[in-house]
Amino acid sequence: MDDAFDWAPRDTDLAAAAQDDGDFFAIMAGKLLAPTTRIAVDFGCGSGGMAVAMKQHSDDRGYPARIVGLDTRPQAYADTQRTYPDVSFAQSSFEDPPDRIVSAIGGAADLIWVRGALHHAADEVEALNCLRQALRTGGTLAIAEGGTTVANLPEDLNIGDPGLQERLDEAVFARIHAQLGATHDQGYGWPVVIATAGLHYIRTHHVLFGTPQPLGGADMDYVLARFGRYVDWARTNLDSGDLRVWERLLDPDDHEWLGHRHDLYYVPTASVHLGERTA
Repeated sequence: MDDAFDWAPRDTDLAAAAQDDGDFFAIMAGKLLAPTTRIAVDFGCGSGGMAVAMKQHSDDRGYPARIVGLDTRPQAYADTQRTYPDVSFAQSSFEDPPDRIVSAIGGAADLIWVRGALHHAADEVEALNCLRQALRTGGTLAIAEGGTTVANLPEDLNIGDPGLQERLDEAVFARIHAQLGATHDQGYGWPVVIATAGLHYIRTHHVLFGTPQPLGGADMDYVLARFGRYVDWARTNLDSGDLRVWERLLDPDDHEWLGHRHDLYYVPTASVHLGERTA
């Protein structure tokens, strides 16, 4: 990977995100796994949320699939590895050649799932081509990139200007774009990227999932922590007025603290693009 993200402080966030997105993982495991699936891989798995969902779905249906989670950082999936010893975890990255990835998997895969990781690769087409070669002929590559941003807030909070969350999302995107650089301006959508990497029978699923309002407990903690991380990370791209509003919204001692509200929710949508290896 060529980005400068420091993943170590985010291990707790990754685990929380995997738990919070459990419904989405379960939906996609149900759509992607079949009785004929022998090896299914969660590539760039982080804490292994999709790997666990695929294992649970396989067990519930009596499928014989072996589930593998691969990530460049073993500490990200260490806790899940201890909790789910029947899921195989190993270290691997987009920089590995296909034969090394196949070795880490333990054989060519029937299904490789990648979510929110490809935009960190130095060359997305080359990364997809590498994963394509780690599939068996007839295997499927599933890329969960894109969709809309996560919705959490009412349009008008009665503090600051309406559209606060949308402007934060724009600031985060601007920071990511600046950090990754112009080489990541692919200029076309993921289905075209997948086709360019040599995959066929391309199609897309759009999935709506999430937690309805009012949020509370761990769900509220996760959303507040996510906002705090995004504001801190993208503060140089935020308007000074918006930044002052966010500082109040995220201050537990302020009467405007988001934790006092009963109208927050967690509703993301995701686009999952599929392509098959034909040769």
